[in-house]
Amino acid sequence: MHIPGFNNQGVLPPYDGDTACMDNSSPYLATTLELCQKFGTTADRRKILRGFLKFRGLLNSLQIREGFQWVDGRFMEKDPDRGSGPDCIQVVTFCKDSPLMDDSKFDELSEPLRADNTEIRKLYRVDPLLVSLDWPLEEIIANTRFYSSLMSHQQETGIWKGMLEIKLATSNEDARSMEHLESFKEV
Repeated sequence: MHIPGFNNQGVLPPYDGDTACMDNSSPYLATTLELCQKFGTTADRRKILRGFLKFRGLLNSLQIREGFQWVDGRFMEKDPDRGSGPDCIQVVTFCKDSPLMDDSKFDELSEPLRADNTEIRKLYRVDPLLVSLDWPLEEIIANTRFYSSLMSHQQETGIWKGMLEIKLATSNEDARSMEHLESFKEV
């Protein structure tokens, strides 16, 4: 897997090389370790990444493992001279419904996911969005189209940019990613 470098506008390019080759275009396949190594460049960014990994851990504990996430937002841009860095990472989770949904304890276990987005941002430093792969096909396509349009442009300028795609069922990789982040001696 390969995360391309920033283009001259400080964002991941929407494609890297031949535009006719799907493998060279956004969303770029990546691992959580690659994400942490490339974007965990400051203490604040590492806090965001720790929250993201904890969010993924929550999904894993709810047996939401079949699917992937698109990650983007200001977090995926080169830190600009805008006065402050990102405060969260934007995440769209595309997933099959949890097999635990019919379990009587699912409501209790999934309580953190039912909080409003402001609370989830505080807890996990994630701006969460969801597309259930169990929805009717038309809803999946409509939501995917909307989130792709939303996330593939820089908010302030409208320039095209790329994003990453990370598989959900990677708990061992996520643990290595957390170890990587914890290797920094934060104050």
